Amino acid sequence: MSAHPFAQAGAALRDWMTTQGLTHSQLAQWAGVSRAAVTMWCSGAARPGPPITLALGWIGAVNAGAWLTDKEREVAATFHEKAAEVGVRCPWSGADPKSLVSYIRTQK
Repeated sequence: MSAHPFAQAGAALRDWMTTQGLTHSQLAQWAGVSRAAVTMWCSGAARPGPPITLALGWIGAVNAGAWLTDKEREVAATFHEKAAEVGVRCPWSGADPKSLVSYIRTQK
């Protein structure tokens, strides 16, 4: 078992940042947080707040579900099942996130 509760999500974020050529400072500036906060996310010691978690999922960095606790996953699964029953879709399905990734990359 990992020492940090969100280690897998943090590793995925680090990998994504590497493939995108993003620094901790660039992501921190975009997210409106400190560089130390991004470091904590990447280590898995902490997770971003809901808006940033959703944005990171939307741009293809880390699936938002990766940051959930087991209990939160149970709740999300139940909600997903109920939403699917009535035909509800994610509002940003099919959106192209590349422009946001490009924007993050340009932040100094």
